[in-house]
Amino acid sequence: SSIEILSINPDVLLFKVGILNSKEIKVQPDLKITYKSGYYLTEDIKIEPKTILVTGVKDVIDSILAISTEKTILKNVSNDFLKKIKIVKSKQKGIFYDVSEVIVSGKVGKITEGQIELPIVVINDKEVNIKIFTEKVIAKYKVSLENYDKVVASDFKVVCDYSKTKKDNLSYLIPKLQRKSIYVNDVVLTPNKIEYLILK
Repeated sequence: SSIEILSINPDVLLFKVGILNSKEIKVQPDLKITYKSGYYLTEDIKIEPKTILVTGVKDVIDSILAISTEKTILKNVSNDFLKKIKIVKSKQKGIFYDVSEVIVSGKVGKITEGQIELPIVVINDKEVNIKIFTEKVIAKYKVSLENYDKVVASDFKVVCDYSKTKKDNLSYLIPKLQRKSIYVNDVVLTPNKIEYLILK
């Protein structure tokens, strides 16, 4: 009560302000794995959480398309793995993340190769009548011994997008794997070009 404020210096503080926004952004692990001979993933690698809530100025967080993890190398893997990995944060100031690390895990087992015949579905062809010369492709894949009998054709979907062929001015259709069995990895389609005719 005996103190009297005579002046304040500086008497004004300047702040840069902006509207804060939040956005869920997908995590992409920077993971390099080498496996012991005869071993491979039995299922797709899992990330927890798959997305991270990022808060900051809208223009900045809109420029962030994915969040990478710190580079992690696993060598000679033959067993299931689970790793806590820190994320790589933006160098921009004023960006906040709801978590700073993710858990990356994978199931590993003895593998073999399999193959399956799959029908082709042509999409984006409503304006034309297309006839394809090859109606099925062979999908070759890696699968664990324990899951070999679980792989069925209905878990896959192979499509040829005519609009892509038209846009790129190609003389053939390109088969793409739109859906695959959760038990397989490293799927290769044969043939990788499908000849076609437009019927009038």
